[in-house]
Amino acid sequence: RNFKVIPILQLSYTMKQLVTWRLPLVSQHLSKASIPTRIQTPHSISKVAVSKHHAVIALDGGELLAWGGAALGGDLDLESKPKKITGIRDAEIGVRQIALGDWHTAVLATDGSIWTCGDNRKGQLGHRSNDKDAVFAEPQKINSLHGLNIKIIRCSGFSTIALSSCGLLFSWGFSSGNGHPGSEISVPRLIQSVPRANNVWCGRDFSLARLIDGNFVWWGRLVGLAQSPQQLVLPVPESQVMHVACTDNAVVVADAFRVYTLFSSSVDYVSRSFDDIASIRSNSFSFLSPRMFWVEAKGLPEDDPISSLRAGPKHIVAVTSSGAMYMCSAVQTLDLSRVSDLKKISLNFSRCHELIGMRCLDVSIGSHVCVAVGVEDKDKQDC
Repeated sequence: RNFKVIPILQLSYTMKQLVTWRLPLVSQHLSKASIPTRIQTPHSISKVAVSKHHAVIALDGGELLAWGGAALGGDLDLESKPKKITGIRDAEIGVRQIALGDWHTAVLATDGSIWTCGDNRKGQLGHRSNDKDAVFAEPQKINSLHGLNIKIIRCSGFSTIALSSCGLLFSWGFSSGNGHPGSEISVPRLIQSVPRANNVWCGRDFSLARLIDGNFVWWGRLVGLAQSPQQLVLPVPESQVMHVACTDNAVVVADAFRVYTLFSSSVDYVSRSFDDIASIRSNSFSFLSPRMFWVEAKGLPEDDPISSLRAGPKHIVAVTSSGAMYMCSAVQTLDLSRVSDLKKISLNFSRCHELIGMRCLDVSIGSHVCVAVGVEDKDKQDC
């Protein structure tokens, strides 16, 4: 109730609906978010992405729309009305994926090329430019990746990472997770230390990859600073992991019905007595090292498998195969050095009841805003 719902699109046609609402700010100790607002769009929506300051959607008609502060590389002034992003549609190619950093936008086209726009202060756009402070209001193709069929792109605050169809990882910009410690890279560079992968994800200052052999490795600043890839031990067998997402400083994984969040701390739990450790072990906890442990989130249905998993800096969202949407807080303001506070860690999903009657197809979550795309569910219109 204490937040203003920002109108995203105010157009009169409807196919798929865009739903947006403000998330509670944990620092203000609010327990409820604003009521979701349904917005109609002129074309069916194919992709949606939300970041710290801006959001971008791709319409089936080929248009890209952006709004918010920094939507097109601008300043923090709010742009509540969406602006068209030109360039990609003019090239007569479709949009496969959208990824957003704090101040930049990356678009993966259906032909495997990458287009970026926004702020280039840290080289996060990947363009050869003599002026790194330049702002690109329209997407420009990254020519140095010509000939490589890129299949996945991810963004952190000031960096971008791309995975080619043959499993090679390239990064540019500045982040401890860019695979080039201490380097600010203005053009894509191969991450030679990471074996071939089939997927990749980014946190604020770390990266995570699923290798071709099925193992998961991370590098950057997750638990301390790892300049080379470190294997991540999972709470379930690697073959059962179906969904992965990263918050700013944590990893979230899921099998068909369960979601686990990785917690880390500078505290060495091995130094504690066995009785203390045993007292905080439960079905929800899985210690995999002295400073890392998984916590299982509760509250998801046991008969409706997870179809997608998303994570923002403060929240985790799970969408089930029936189109139901569940959310839980990913923020813990606890002193993890005390066993008594470890016992208080609890992650619980609750269903977004305001969305009953809509089958959720896709969702993206930023720092304080969540955007969902869905269609009316005729079987639930009476709910």
